[in-house]
Amino acid sequence: MKMALDDLDRKILCLLQQNARTPFTKIAEKLSIPDTTIHFRVKKLIENGVIKGYTVLLSPQSLGYNYVSLVRLKIGGHIVEDMSVKKAEQLAEKLKADERVRFIALGDQKTVIYLILIGKDPNDVNDIVQKLKNDPDVQELVMWNIAKVMKGEEMLSPIVFQDIGGRNNNV
Repeated sequence: MKMALDDLDRKILCLLQQNARTPFTKIAEKLSIPDTTIHFRVKKLIENGVIKGYTVLLSPQSLGYNYVSLVRLKIGGHIVEDMSVKKAEQLAEKLKADERVRFIALGDQKTVIYLILIGKDPNDVNDIVQKLKNDPDVQELVMWNIAKVMKGEEMLSPIVFQDIGGRNNNV
């Protein structure tokens, strides 16, 4: 069920988007309302799935991820169109496991997959692309290299790091 947001909810969300670490007392002060109201509203926003969590946005370039590419895949060649749709969904699911794949979307045709890839060097990105080209279900692959991200760098983050216990965790 979709939660109806009022102006106060929107203002709280706007301030949290600017800095998720802002203390509720500061938000309350800026909005001239009691901090208990902020606590209650944020709790309600979390319970209703409006706020999914809090994260740290990292600069991929500062971590050595200097290569960004957009990729469009066309899945097909199957006698039954539904089989191509199923194969596209399966490939998209499989690609989720690769930390260099930062964005995956199925197009409105459902047999087209859009990707954003990042890598530390051209070979890093080309490794993924070559594997995709060798996939028998991939009918067409078009790739564009990005020279500079002007907006949307947050789509390239988070980068997966190993925690002390050796597990992969998204930061």
